[in-house]
Amino acid sequence: MKTISIAEFETLVARNDWQREQDCEVLERLDRQVEEWNEENESFDLNDIPHVFGLASKTSTLDGIKITYTEGFNYDECDSDSLSTGTARDRMMFGL
Repeated sequence: MKTISIAEFETLVARNDWQREQDCEVLERLDRQVEEWNEENESFDLNDIPHVFGLASKTSTLDGIKITYTEGFNYDECDSDSLSTGTARDRMMFGL
């Protein structure tokens, strides 16, 4: 394994000739049930909301160095405000 100084690392990170790839993978789709009040019959209805779980990653490569960042996500379909990303699944991997 090659060791580099902090200054060398900062110079590498600042370069604009990194090759980048992005990937997004949906791992699971399921319906989650939500109770909603029904004014007409004055009771709660159970509605199915399509929900998506997945992973997104970005890989950057330069001079034999490969950095991959992966993060989990989930959201209700057709509701962009429901997007949630989890820091518990964040990964950053470095390779030479």
